[in-house]
Amino acid sequence: MFSKSYSIYPGVKVTLLDIHMYHYDKEIASGGNVIEINHCYQGRYECEFEGDCFYYMGEGNLSVSRLSATKIHQGFPIGYYAGMNILIDLDQCDQRFIALMTGIDYMQLIERWKTILPCKIFEESKEISHIFDELYDPDNMNNPDYMKLKVLELLMFFQNHQEKMKHTQLHFAKVQVKKVKQIKSSLETDLESEITLADLAEQYQISESSIKRCFHAIYGMSPSQYRKRFRMQTAARLLIETEQNVADIGMQVGYLNPSKFANAFSDVMHLSPKEYRIEKIIQ
Repeated sequence: MFSKSYSIYPGVKVTLLDIHMYHYDKEIASGGNVIEINHCYQGRYECEFEGDCFYYMGEGNLSVSRLSATKIHQGFPIGYYAGMNILIDLDQCDQRFIALMTGIDYMQLIERWKTILPCKIFEESKEISHIFDELYDPDNMNNPDYMKLKVLELLMFFQNHQEKMKHTQLHFAKVQVKKVKQIKSSLETDLESEITLADLAEQYQISESSIKRCFHAIYGMSPSQYRKRFRMQTAARLLIETEQNVADIGMQVGYLNPSKFANAFSDVMHLSPKEYRIEKIIQ
């Protein structure tokens, strides 16, 4: 896990995150009159709030929440997350920072954010991407004055566009999330067999549409895409760790037709099975 924090003003902190793990066991800060803004650059982010409600962020999403909303758990469903966290302590903000917000109705923005409980997630937009792409630029990360200006730009953007920004509906009840995570485990087993969405819906007593919507929110892809990806990752491991021929490996991951297996493998791994094996051996 990599993180680097910048205190750009008293009460205003920006943290860059590059996380490679599934679970985050560190104690979660809560309380205080603090606004938390998160931007997801890569990966997926999961947060469970009090009340058994799970929220999800994917690439390009922007979230705003208050630390007074109690977080029970947070994690990273696909094992990695890169992004930016901005904390604004409304009680500790330096007057110099407030004075810089010319054209920003500071109190109106605060009152609007106070209604955000526990969290609001916004869809990716070219305007949001523009603000954060420049913040992620290594040449700008070490320039505190530039980062101050970009945070002000973000606040101005919120003031002028928040009402028009598209919200995502990436929040789900705990019982639904639990079932979908069980479905994900099922997709990782018995790779030689075919599993339909209808089979999974019947087995776990959840509608097909709910499976698709919740699964995509958690993992960023459909169940069929996930199973295909997992099959190809398993095949890639077998290509490296065994001397089995390509056709036999294809059969072990559910492909009786070697040509279809080669095409599926190339789609996911961007190399043919033979090319992948040779490249890894050389390495």
